[in-house]
Amino acid sequence: MKNIKFYCGLDVAARHDASALAICASSEDARSLSLVHLDRWWLSYPEGRLRLSETFSSPPLKERCLLVADATGVGLSAYQELVLDSVMQEVVGKGRMWPLTITSSTKVCQEDGHLYAGKRSLIASLYTAMKRGEFEILGTLPLYRELLTELEGFEATYRKGTGSIRMGNNPHVAKYDDLITACSLAIIAARLHLLGSL
Repeated sequence: MKNIKFYCGLDVAARHDASALAICASSEDARSLSLVHLDRWWLSYPEGRLRLSETFSSPPLKERCLLVADATGVGLSAYQELVLDSVMQEVVGKGRMWPLTITSSTKVCQEDGHLYAGKRSLIASLYTAMKRGEFEILGTLPLYRELLTELEGFEATYRKGTGSIRMGNNPHVAKYDDLITACSLAIIAARLHLLGSL
């Protein structure tokens, strides 16, 4: 895929919950990302698609993005409608919109045009990029403080009964974790594209 400059993550929410979009710009040497757009909305899926098509129609995003959308649960049908949307096909490109299902695995992989990632691996990609200085969050973003709150409130909880680990927001600190998920999806998009997997 040529002319990719922006890597985008879309967290598709269940109805009556918030969806979020994160857009990262790649540095000239492709070694780091800057979060340049962060959005959250409580809209129906058709209204959300309209909002996305308006965002991606504007320069410099048009035809220069790679979008990875959460296709877990209800997200799959929303993604399927997204790739059939004629405006999104024009401004992003059908081959530049990828579904990702969040699994219980620890791996990130691609299989038959579909991405799979364990929640731990997905979120770790964000924290690792931040720790290495490879992910910059612009303080001027409208949802900057909300993202910082989500980062502070995200935690892993060990469940004694099952031996599993629950990853999510601490509701006493942050009400949502959709911004974190959207940013993590954008980082996965960049990582897989630079590795030649997308």
